[in-house]
Amino acid sequence: MRYRHGYFESMNVGKGMLAGLIAGAAGTYVMTKMQPHIKQWTEEMVGGCGSGGSGESELSGGGESSAPATEQVATAVAEPVVQRELSRAEREFGSNAVHYGFGTVMGGVYGVMAEVAPPITGLVGLPAGALLFAVADEAAVPAAGLSDPPSETPMKTHLHGLVSHLVYGATVEICRKILRPLI
Repeated sequence: MRYRHGYFESMNVGKGMLAGLIAGAAGTYVMTKMQPHIKQWTEEMVGGCGSGGSGESELSGGGESSAPATEQVATAVAEPVVQRELSRAEREFGSNAVHYGFGTVMGGVYGVMAEVAPPITGLVGLPAGALLFAVADEAAVPAAGLSDPPSETPMKTHLHGLVSHLVYGATVEICRKILRPLI
């Protein structure tokens, strides 16, 4: 694969990371704001297909009473530090911190990859969003015991997670592409 003329002279991993971090935060924000609409759309598209689960977002834990994976992580990290059970408001805050922190860091990784291997930015970041969905939601979160295995997860939950991460990937790439020349 050929790179554009003068590419290596303009490559700057630090600037790429900074643009990616900012874009990752923006992507997480847009994804979060779009999730209610995505959930409604996936309910209409899939309906009752794959019934047996809660139909919550891709970050839901195993079953209706389980907390989202982000809340489980926040609780596991914070409770030993503060040596008490977190309040509902603290768990919600922690869940958001984990969600935005992860999305921001993944944006930074994407920004570095965009500097080192520009083809990754193809198709407006959609493949990167799909890859993040597959690795995080379909593999890492279930492997860590933070959600049911993919085989036990309703189809609408998979679709919701995939579409959410496609929104994230596209937003990150659009923002990164705008920000990178300004940094």
